[in-house]
Amino acid sequence: MLAYGDECLDILISGNYPEEFVDHVVDIYRDINGLPIRKH
Repeated sequence: MLAYGDECLDILISGNYPEEFVDHVVDIYRDINGLPIRKH
């Protein structure tokens, strides 16, 4: 995620991850905390 620079926080909050980003731990964390599912 560091390669995305300043956009990183926006990506994490919105769930609009780059299409090539797949991390099931992130998906589980988002689900446990009631955050919207990760979007591609």
